[in-house]
Amino acid sequence: MGQRRPSDKDERVLLFVKTRDGVRVDEALRTTIRNHVRRELSPRHVPAFIFETPEIPMTVNGKKTEIPVKKLVCGQSVTPSSTVANPHALRWYERFAHLDAEGVGRAGAKL
Repeated sequence: MGQRRPSDKDERVLLFVKTRDGVRVDEALRTTIRNHVRRELSPRHVPAFIFETPEIPMTVNGKKTEIPVKKLVCGQSVTPSSTVANPHALRWYERFAHLDAEGVGRAGAKL
């Protein structure tokens, strides 16, 4: 997901990963993902940050809702439409609008 806020000079890539039960996103997995993206896509697509998400917002038809998430991480407000099956899941992504260059959010919280 590309993130470019009004204060940003460049866009950076954030990757949100929903894991299977018992699997954690650790530094080893992050390194594996980054290496795979660099090799299979391009260095431009390598995520600046990789976060484990508790839930992916989905439509009632079972599709991922990428546009509302992108707007949230870019600092825009979103009013979920009636087609979002789990609108509560969008709230979790709001915190990433305040992510700094080191992956730290508001009040120094590591996200």
